[in-house]
Amino acid sequence: MDIIRKFYHHLLKKIDKFLLRLCRGENLLLVVFLSGIARKIFLREFSIKKHNYRNIEELRQLVIIAMKEQAAELVGNYNKEYNISAGLKILLVLNLKTSFEDVWVKTAKNAGFNVDTFDADKISYFSPDVSNLGVMDQEAGKLLRKVKDFQPQLILLDVNYLGNPNTINNNFIQEIRKIHNCKIVGHMGDYCSKEAFSIAQYWLRSLDVVLHSAPGMSSGGLQNFYYIHRFVNEMSFYPSNERRTDIFFSGSGNISRYVYLAFAKLISKKRKYRCQINVHYHHDSLALSPEEYSRLIRGSRAVLNLSARPAPNVRIVTLRVQEAIASKSLLIEEKNDSITNIFTPYAHFIPFDSKKELAIAMDFSVNCGELVDKITEGAYRKYLREYSSKIIWNQILYLCKV
Repeated sequence: MDIIRKFYHHLLKKIDKFLLRLCRGENLLLVVFLSGIARKIFLREFSIKKHNYRNIEELRQLVIIAMKEQAAELVGNYNKEYNISAGLKILLVLNLKTSFEDVWVKTAKNAGFNVDTFDADKISYFSPDVSNLGVMDQEAGKLLRKVKDFQPQLILLDVNYLGNPNTINNNFIQEIRKIHNCKIVGHMGDYCSKEAFSIAQYWLRSLDVVLHSAPGMSSGGLQNFYYIHRFVNEMSFYPSNERRTDIFFSGSGNISRYVYLAFAKLISKKRKYRCQINVHYHHDSLALSPEEYSRLIRGSRAVLNLSARPAPNVRIVTLRVQEAIASKSLLIEEKNDSITNIFTPYAHFIPFDSKKELAIAMDFSVNCGELVDKITEGAYRKYLREYSSKIIWNQILYLCKV
């Protein structure tokens, strides 16, 4: 079974890289055809999908109906007061080369906390069968000294991996507690599988609280395992008057995405839409800088988001959802049940579930400006009211009893 599994993942990786090269090129029809076949095989999408809308007029009517049902959300005072304790000492143990710095570090500082950081890149996300013990011992010593000197009231760690001797682990958490007694909380971005649930179980043996950001997922009976909404740094993602791009996407490629990315490029070319799609492989040289990425999100009329992952029936709510909505860009979102737990289809975003619906959604975003403005305004107000960084930090402190 291990041989078959390794062969499967090796084949998946080869096909993934091949489709990525094609997606960056000009033969878009070929990409749509081949990636559509690959998606059906690897995601097992053989059933006939239900039509949500067949033309732009049907989509307009769905939006108008949803707007009427959500009218009450467009009124009210959103200037909430926050109970955040200014000056609270928080140590963030994160991979600072990722978006964690912009999301966690900057929002914590904006909220008025006394923040220190530790870059855990060298002691996280390693498998048990690699040789990292020497680095782990060295970096662990640095982190323990940081805890001793800073004396934080709260330590927050990225724990979206299973701890082992090569990484921060449960035994090391106990070493921290021997040096300094404070609340220690972990955050998992994903929680959509049995493997992710096992990760939560592991970390709850040593941490006070584990948080996740997968809407609609239950705690599975685990105590001190809570959901918090994803949020963004509002200093990076905010409404802008300059909208130079019609459709925007930037992110890593995978088999679940190529068919829609290539099709969006094809439709934009035919319709002469100002479309910018930047697809890269993990963190290669074509990945945008955080500053360029946020600038392009803010400057786009619509943002395309793809929720499927290269595994059957896996759909997640990515951070791009909140980034688009906080920037008042229309979110065009691949249909999934998770996002409906936090935003309302057609009132706050446009869902699509086929290439035809994606084309209609793109046409709507360019040609129905008045309705688009109403959608983005309603979604933005909901974000401010329920999902802003200060609100979520307040929820974290409440859950951690700090």
